[in-house]
This record gives sequence, C-alpha cells and structure tokens, in this order.
Amino acid sequence: MHLKLSLYSLTIWLFHLLILEGESSKILGVFPTVGGSHYIMSHSLMKGLAEAGNNVTIISPHADNTLVKNGSYTRIVLKGFAENYQNDMKHLNLFEVKDFNNHNQEAIFQKYMYQKTEMIFRDEGVWKLIESNETFDAVIVEQFSNDALKVLANVFGGHLIVFDPIGPFNFVNRLIGNPTMVSYNPQVVSTFPRPMSFKDRLHNLLLYSYEEVMNHFVFLPTQDRLVKKYFPGAPSIRDITTNVSLVLLNSHESTWQTVPLVPNAVPIGGFHIAPPKELPKEIKVFLDGATNGAILFSLGTNLKISDMDERRKSMFLNVFAKLDQRILWKADENISSLPPHVKIVRWLPQMDVLAHDSIKLFITHGGLLSLTESVYNGVPILAIPVYGDQATNANNAVKAGFGLSINYHDPDFNEDKLMLSITELLRNNQYKTNALKLSKVYHDRPVNPLDLAVYWVNFVIQHNGAPHLRVDGLYLHWYQYLLIDVIAYIFIQLIVVAMLLTLFLKFVLKATIRRNKKMKQQ
Repeated sequence: MHLKLSLYSLTIWLFHLLILEGESSKILGVFPTVGGSHYIMSHSLMKGLAEAGNNVTIISPHADNTLVKNGSYTRIVLKGFAENYQNDMKHLNLFEVKDFNNHNQEAIFQKYMYQKTEMIFRDEGVWKLIESNETFDAVIVEQFSNDALKVLANVFGGHLIVFDPIGPFNFVNRLIGNPTMVSYNPQVVSTFPRPMSFKDRLHNLLLYSYEEVMNHFVFLPTQDRLVKKYFPGAPSIRDITTNVSLVLLNSHESTWQTVPLVPNAVPIGGFHIAPPKELPKEIKVFLDGATNGAILFSLGTNLKISDMDERRKSMFLNVFAKLDQRILWKADENISSLPPHVKIVRWLPQMDVLAHDSIKLFITHGGLLSLTESVYNGVPILAIPVYGDQATNANNAVKAGFGLSINYHDPDFNEDKLMLSITELLRNNQYKTNALKLSKVYHDRPVNPLDLAVYWVNFVIQHNGAPHLRVDGLYLHWYQYLLIDVIAYIFIQLIVVAMLLTLFLKFVLKATIRRNKKMKQQ
C-alpha cells in the first residue's frame, strides 16, 4: 500500500514538474456554447491551463472574474450570444420536443449552429483579435457542430486541439481516425440499450450511414463555404479538420462505454470536479436533519420545471409525498402544497450536495457532468432523459448497474413506475455497491484528469503538434478506410474467375457432347 502511494505521489510530482518547468505558452480557447454545463467545462479547462503558467485567452459568451495564480487569463466575450440564447430558450420547451433526436431536428440544429458560428466570425472582439496579427501556440476549439471554427488555428498559427464535451462519438472520431464501432457503440443521440439487439444494430448502422452521408455532402460543404466567405485563402475544410493534434474527451471508463482510442485521443472525464466545499447553511441544515436520508432531484440548467406540464409535476409531488426521505428539489419556480420534507431551491452546488452523507439517490436528466459527479461520489441515479446524449448516458448507467432509467417521453412513464424505480434503487443495496465500485475506478488514476489535460496540451506544443501520434487511417478516403476498393477488387476478380471457369466448363461440356456423338455414330 505504501509503495503504491509513493509511486502515485511520484507520478503526480513528475507531471507537475513537466507542466510547470515548461516554457509559458500562449493558448487560445474557443468555447461558444452558452449552456451552464459548457461554461463549467470551458472555465475549468482554461483556468487549469492558466494556473499551470500559460497565457490563456478565451473566446466565450460568458463574462466572469476568474483570477489565476501563475499565468494570465484574458477574456473575449461574444456580444449578444447569451442574450440570443436566453431569447431562444424562451420560445423552446425542451420537454415538448419529443422528436428532438430525429433527422429533421438534426437538420434544424445544424442550421442553428451555422448561424451561431457565423456570429462568431462577425464578432467585433474576435475580429479585432484576428486583425491584431496575434499568434498562439495552440488553439483549443469546442466540438459542437461548428467545424468552421477550426480555421482559427490556421489564422493564429497554432496547433489545433479539439475539446469534446461528450465522449468518443462519430463526429469526433473522424477528426483523428478513431474507429467507430457501429456493432456495439450506439449513436450518441439514440436510445439504444447496451448490448444492442439485431434490430438495434441494424437501426444503428442506418443512423451512422445517414450521418456520414449528411456530413460529407451537406454539413462539411456548408462549413467550407462559411470558411471561404471570411477567410478566402484558408485550406479546405477537409484539410482543416484532419489537422487535429489532440482531442480531449470529456469521458472516462467509469462513466462511458469502453471503446478503442488512438494515441492522440485523451480521456479527461471529471476534470471539472473540485473537492467538495461547505454547503450553504440552509441546504446543510436541511440535509443534516435527514435521519432517513435524502434525495437530490435536479434536471440541469436547460430543462426548467416551469416548462413541465402540470400532470408530471403532480406525479413527482405525489410520489415524493409517499417517501420517508427528504427531497432537495432544484426548480426555477415555487410549487404550492409541498410536503414538509420536500424543499425547493432555485440554485444549488450540485457536486457539494452529492458529497453529503445523507444523499441516497440522485434523480437526474442524465447529463454527462451529472453522471460523472454521481460516480465521483458513489451515488446511485434514476435517470429521466429528455433529449440529446442523455439517453445514452442513462443507458451507460443502467449497463454499469448503478442506476435505472425512465425516458421522459415513454408512454408508460407514470406515478407507479416512478415509485417502483425509486423504491428499487433505495432498497436494493446492489446499486449503491456498484456506484461505490465505479467511484473507486474513477478515483484510481495515476494523474488528476485536469493535470492530464494540461500535460497533453503542453506536450503537443513542445513536440510541434505531435504528428507522431496520428494514425495513417486519418488520411485515407472513406472507401479506402473501409477497404471498399479492396473488397470491390476481390469481388471483381472472383466474378472474372467465375466467368472464366463457367466458359471453361461450357467448353469442356460441349467438347464432351461432341465426342460422345462421334462415338455413337461410329
């Protein structure tokens, strides 16, 4: 045990030494997504890079007063982004978008992200930075249907690093030649369980195929036109998107399906997590007094309880009223007729709440950050996915054995099913046991994930983009990568051989018939 701790401490010390003794680098981060979880991730990553001694500039919709100890932290706040986002969300009830994951909605989302990407290229602060002739050693771009933004690495002369807020899925895999295993890796916005049935695998193949066709013939050409519109001399979008030095994946084996990864794909899931802090007094008193334990109910920042229909609200209230545990409910509105053991709060420090000893269960929408924080603290979950990657995350939790899932749009989602699921999770200790096992896996790392991210960013800079990490498959056309040309060649050769063999057999047969006729005539 002492030897293991010593090796762990030595590894951490060496990583810090490599990070802090390297020359200070200039790093630009482009994180245009407004959502609260995206802010947490971008803020944590760029602050970590700055505190490692780097000079960091971040393009983001979020204005904050981040202070760093060692390097510098410069903000370029995208004007109008946050306001537009809030206005868009006012007109969109995510609980009612039942087909959010279908092809039509995907096309609408791509169009929406095109508009947002163009807003960035038009932003006064961004353009001022471009015209300053500033250079950066590395440019980190958040991957979120905005491939045109990757041209900024060429503009500023930096090595291109991609931050993936979800995990190793198809849109990211193609950037670095990472294999997408369609046979067992469900498409990221699908609801397929693991393992997939034959029908699910067939549907999964069709989804991936559709996505590839749309990406090749629609999405990337559109992004290419956007690049050429603002940067006429820029390389093609294919050259831009295959010049990625590193992908930082917001995933880990404890929270994501185990998949093969190429050397320049680095999982850093949980990098945003800081040690728990003291809770606000009101919440602390409420949880400290929970003699029968407590349940946290939060559906994240985008899903607002005020948008939920009254029938569902009543369903949750009726179930909560029957439970012995205290319920801490994050909601953006006051709810009348609350049972005395249910408390509504408009905001809470989720990570710190999950760390409290009274928390026995987390009812969540299935966002990846929420899932990660649950695993970190060894808390079982009841996932109620609504849209996006939430169903995939929920299915991963079910597969790992530390949670259950009820799709919000499931026609069978009713009061009885909710009560049965909560009761099962509270009474069956196996879910807690599995959550604690995964928590141990999460914590059993040689290096803190944020330190790992800092190390690899500096590694890419110090080794001139680290081209030695890139796989040759990245530079193949899709038909070469899938060996379609080789298979076609073999197929054609087999056809030729079969035709020649058929002709030969016909010749032999005719010759035999002629010979037999001659013999009979004699």
